[in-house]
Amino acid sequence: MKVIDFETYHTKDYSLKKMSTTEYIRDSRFKVLGLGVYDTIYDRAEFYIDVPAILETLKLQNCGVVAHHAHFDCLILYEKYGVSPAFIYDTLSMARMLYGKEHACDLNTLKMKFLGTPKEIHTDEFIGLTEANEAVKKRAVDDVKSTWEVFDKMRKEFPGAIEYELIDKTIRMYSEPALLVDQEQIKEFMDEENRVRQALFDKTGYTEADFASADRFAEILRKEGVDPPIKANSKGKEIYAFAKTDQGLTDIQTINETVSDLVDARLAAKSTIRHKRAERILDYTKDVPTLPIYLAPGGAKNTMRWSGGDKINPQNFPKGTKLRTALTAPDGYLIDVKDYSQIEVRFLGWLTECDTLLDVFRDPLRDIYVEFIPDIYDDPTDDETKTKRFVAKQCILGLGYGMAWKKHVAQLAMGIGGRKVFISPHQAMRNVQAYRTKFNDVKTFWEELDRVLEYMIQDDNPLATVLHKGEQLFVCRKDEIEFEPTGIKLKYPKLRGTGYDKKYTGLSSYNKPEATKIYGAKLTENMVQFLSRMCMAEAFNKISKEYKIVLCTHDEVATLIPEKDAEQHSKRIKEIMLTNPKWCSDIPLAVEGSFDKHYQKF
Repeated sequence: MKVIDFETYHTKDYSLKKMSTTEYIRDSRFKVLGLGVYDTIYDRAEFYIDVPAILETLKLQNCGVVAHHAHFDCLILYEKYGVSPAFIYDTLSMARMLYGKEHACDLNTLKMKFLGTPKEIHTDEFIGLTEANEAVKKRAVDDVKSTWEVFDKMRKEFPGAIEYELIDKTIRMYSEPALLVDQEQIKEFMDEENRVRQALFDKTGYTEADFASADRFAEILRKEGVDPPIKANSKGKEIYAFAKTDQGLTDIQTINETVSDLVDARLAAKSTIRHKRAERILDYTKDVPTLPIYLAPGGAKNTMRWSGGDKINPQNFPKGTKLRTALTAPDGYLIDVKDYSQIEVRFLGWLTECDTLLDVFRDPLRDIYVEFIPDIYDDPTDDETKTKRFVAKQCILGLGYGMAWKKHVAQLAMGIGGRKVFISPHQAMRNVQAYRTKFNDVKTFWEELDRVLEYMIQDDNPLATVLHKGEQLFVCRKDEIEFEPTGIKLKYPKLRGTGYDKKYTGLSSYNKPEATKIYGAKLTENMVQFLSRMCMAEAFNKISKEYKIVLCTHDEVATLIPEKDAEQHSKRIKEIMLTNPKWCSDIPLAVEGSFDKHYQKF
């Protein structure tokens, strides 16, 4: 096994602090200064300036490679030198899985945690260097030795082969990209986005400039008889609550369709994220046709799901758009896309032992959404059956984690499920009550987890367990929950509070301490999403042994299959995904999807 660390040229403006990983590596200014290597067998660390020569000697294609942020080092290996390691270990991904959002996972922090010493030299000292000096060499040698020591410490508590394989194959989606990009389709997507944005402004009768100004948007709301929502900023000064995450803005969006459209126009005027994402994809692939797919294994807080990165987050490419279909398979291959149908709802029923839910899924001819319509409407067979099924679907998908009626109204009005529906408070309250009555086992489980949280707060925690049909599934200790089948732990550090006012401390997206509320229904959501992820992870690893996976989301996997006998290969992938993990052998799974030359949702 070898530990590697590339040292590269950077300036104040051209650096990983200012640019995404792909943008930095594929920039014309990119230059390798040298490669630090630690040989774990001979306990020897060296720095090499002649990188091609040492790579020829090392033959990394025949051994495992360890790196901190292996996405970076392995993309350089593959794109600049044509080297694909036999196996990829990444200490950054390992740290995220072990410590998650509760702990900074940079090498300096990990070195302090395990070794008690900080990095001796910081990269700021090397700004503008075009050749490696002694300080660069010393830093590289120090980093590879530290990376190995950190790896050696973490692997003693890391949960085993499944996660190592997951890290390896996830990083290869990025470091050994295979999806091609049709730049013309990306440009067409950008044009369509501009037309959609403009149509939204035209519908309201106001201009983009009107919505971009907080004062002018406030006046527009007043003309509609709506008081603009107010909040206090960090200095205590009252300002308009017009941010996407502000509850006040969400509340007014439920008033009626006209106000909802005004809010949408305001958000469209203040955000160009989809347009910027498309621009980045064009930039990333202007010289190299393949798109590296950056996903962070275990990056999602308290669920261990993949999180997106590289400033494009491929998990959120909008369905039914050319941003998706612009991704194409190389010659001789097709993209097979399969997803687990209603995987969260199925695992919710399985975890809570709610047979009322599971019995429907055990029969492929039954429709859970249609069957819920009579529970929430007095006349389920009128002309609005399609709309009522949509509302019932949002109930089944959204009310399993304790959602209250006000948020239910808001999500429907905001079009979270793909279309806007406005319902009365009375209807929303009926929906919530009907769900909790029909699926009472789910509600009972929330209450059970409320009691578990009480145990987890205690210093002399007597050890609480979550069982499934009498078998131990989760072991709950102070500030953490361990998944018994694999040993993975979900962290809830500094858990505190009483009753329904419990919180734990994690890190915000800005790496600052942040209090997060937790309660039984929310913990249910964490567990369900974690279990769904574990099911997906096992299928992911099995598929990757036979095919190249090029992209995945929470419930979907995209795989390259040969054009020849494509139907047979597609059936094989579905067969793998329908094979239950041993720890949930009795859950009824369902898989949908097909294949095409382009990446799309079927």
